This record gives sequence, C-alpha cells and structure tokens, in this order.
Amino acid sequence: MILLFLIPLALLLIEGWFAAQLIVPRAGKWLQLPLALPVASLSNALLTFAYTVVDIPLVPASVLGGHVLIIIVLFVLKRRQSADVLLQENGEKSVPLFPQRWSRFILLLCYILLGVSFVYSFVHAVLLPTMQLDSLSNWTHRAQVSFVDHHIVYDATEDRGVAKPQYPILLHSLQITANQLQFKWNDHIANTIHWLLSLSSFGALFLIIRRLRGKQVALLGTTLILSIPLLQLHLAQGFGDLPLAQYLLLALGAYAMYVQYAGARWLMLSAFFVGAACWTKSEGLFIGFFPFVLMLGCHWFLHRPERKNLLMAAGISLALAVIYPLFLVAKGMHITPHSTDTAVQFTLAGFPYLFPALFTNGSLGITWYVLPAAIVILLALASRRDPRVACDMLPTFIFGTVGLAIVLFTYLFTENVQFLINEESFFRQLYIPAALLILSCILAYTPAEQSPEQGHL
Repeated sequence: MILLFLIPLALLLIEGWFAAQLIVPRAGKWLQLPLALPVASLSNALLTFAYTVVDIPLVPASVLGGHVLIIIVLFVLKRRQSADVLLQENGEKSVPLFPQRWSRFILLLCYILLGVSFVYSFVHAVLLPTMQLDSLSNWTHRAQVSFVDHHIVYDATEDRGVAKPQYPILLHSLQITANQLQFKWNDHIANTIHWLLSLSSFGALFLIIRRLRGKQVALLGTTLILSIPLLQLHLAQGFGDLPLAQYLLLALGAYAMYVQYAGARWLMLSAFFVGAACWTKSEGLFIGFFPFVLMLGCHWFLHRPERKNLLMAAGISLALAVIYPLFLVAKGMHITPHSTDTAVQFTLAGFPYLFPALFTNGSLGITWYVLPAAIVILLALASRRDPRVACDMLPTFIFGTVGLAIVLFTYLFTENVQFLINEESFFRQLYIPAALLILSCILAYTPAEQSPEQGHL
C-alpha cells in the first residue's frame, strides 16, 4: 500500500509544477520543479480548509478529486500563456568566492556537511518511527486523528491526545492527503511527505541563491543555514518550526529575485510563501507577515514607481494571513495556542537566561557570535559604497531583524518567559530569524562586481 502514496504525491507535484510555471514562467524547469511541493502544499491547505468550512469529508474522492480539478484548471491556464512569457530567463553568473587554493577544500567540506544532513534527516524522518514529542502530541498525531475522522479536528479537550487544536493546517492537511488511498494511517508516509517538503524547499532555496550569486555562494549559504545545530536536528521532522523557516527563507529568496531582476512575478511568489508560513504555524503571522510588510514599506520608500507591485504583494500576503485567524475567532478559539503570547508583563526574570541561550547553551552553536559581526562588517562596507556589497539587498535585513525583535520581546516581556527559562520553545523560535539573517548576508555580499542583465522574469 505504500506504493499508492506515489499517486497523491504525483498529483501534488504536477499541481505545484503547473502553478510554479504560471507564477514564475521564466524561472526554468530546474527551479520550478523543487518549487512544486512547497507551492502545492499551500494549495492543498486551502483546499482542505474549504472542505472544512463547507463540511465535506476528507476522503480520496474529495481530496484527490479536488486536486485533479485544480490540475485541469492550471493546465488550461498554462496553455493560454503567451509565447514571450514562456521564454526562460538567463542563467546565473559563475562568480568565484574563494581563492583557488582554498576553493576545492571548502566546497568539499560543504558537500560533506550537506551529505551528513541529508543522511541524518532521511534516516530519522523516513526510516525510523515517529520519535519527536511534538509529533506524538501535536503535529502528526492531530493529522492522524483528522484522517480517522475525515475532518480537521478542533478538540476542545485533550481526551484524544490532540494538543493545541488552534494550529494552522498546512502540515496536517499535507500528511492527510499523502495518506489518502491507505486503509489505515501510515506514520512513515506522513513523515516522508514532511521530509520531502524540506528537501524540495532547501533545494529551491539553493537554486535561487545560485541564480543570484553563483554556485559557490549558494553551496556555502545553504550549508551555513543547515549547520545551525537545532535547525539541523529538526530535519528529523516533528516540529512545525522548520517548515515555517523554510517558507520564510523561500519568501526572502523570491523577494531577492524580484529586486535583482525587476520581476514582479517573483514578488507575488514571495507573498504566497509568506501566506504559506501563516498557514504553517501561528508564529508566521508575527515573524513572517509583519516583517514582510515592513520590508515592502522600505522598498516602497526607495522605489516609489514600484508601488503597484508592492501593494499587490502586500494584499496577497494579507489575504492569506488573516483567513485562518478569522476562522478561529469565529469558532471562539484563540488565534495562538498559548494565551500567554499576548499577556505583556515587564519583568527582568528572563534576562539572566537570555545570553546563555544565545551564546553558550549550544542549540544555536556559534550563530549569534558570527552573525552580528558579519552584519556590522557588511554595513560598514556599504557605508563606503564598497562594490562587494549589493546595497539593494540591504532591506532584506529587515525581515530577520524585525522577526528577531518580536521573538525576543515575546520571550522577555510576556508570560512566555517561562519557555525561555525552562528552555522549551525559545530556541526553536530563535533559529528562524538566524536563518533569515544568514540568507540576507549571503544576498548582500557579492564576491565580485556583478552587473546582471535586467529583465522581466
């Protein structure tokens, strides 16, 4: 029966590939293919949500039939694209990053580290049984109960073990769809589709950076992000923080493509990914949507002629971001699983725990030692108009910086300080802005003066 998993997987990939071709038609198939599953996961969540609202059961006929209809619509729309839109964009420029004598060694080290991450994540996420506590009580378990009920569950109590029923449903609906055609719930399939989402997301991110900065920078940047210790551990799946980080990284990468190539379609894709982050975890609204809008506001100030594109992107992200919270309010539920998220209290209780958490506890490695220094150096170079800094990428730092400020405020000045003190969820939240800031550093630094051909992607 595991082979039947290939049918819903194929439907999702075809749907996502067609959608990616419509949104960014000139990206080329090698970039559109890894974008397929992240894009299809959002459309799958919206389909599941629509079924939830109108009370249609989640069974193979409705779920897979719905995706077949979406594919047909996308295929018709794709056939109507004009020929000039379908032309592929120019490939990336190959720019050396390291001196020749160091290049092979550093690149080999990156390949080894990425290989270790791949093997570790594959073994733990695909071959081994579910082992993460959050999966057993929140993520995969809620998907399993929903699969059995044929509806997304919103249990008011935890009698069936479902904790935090307020969680957005992107991951749950993806695991439910993957398990269609199965006679009973299969944890390995649920974890495999989760792992494939991570694999395709980081693959797409690598190709985006490669298009912008060349292969060496893309390899180093992807390795640095995946080398954040706790993020790498989460490649074993089980937590929603990793896919939340993936969608925000893709949103930032797509925004960078818009900046470098003046391609409005990439800005729309960036807005879609921000919306997907909001459907992945409630934190996506706070550390994804709000920083994204502020980044667009900065772009508005610097590039006023582009205001139409910016308004459209802000509108798309807003529409996607507020649908699920409004649904929860209508059901009489909190929009976040912890009522303490908004219980502001000005106390110094968390400060003694903050610096050990950032620097010495090990979950984030040397990330917060290196990042501030790297950002200061880049800003100093930018102030001297050094050609090695792409000043048009500096607004990308708003994304990670504002997200970091929101995380720190939440865990220092609300009752969530308890999760900093007991070392529970603070670290999971903190590696997301860290990953975004690493990506911003990669995007802002140009190893040689580049003059990419401008065009409409």
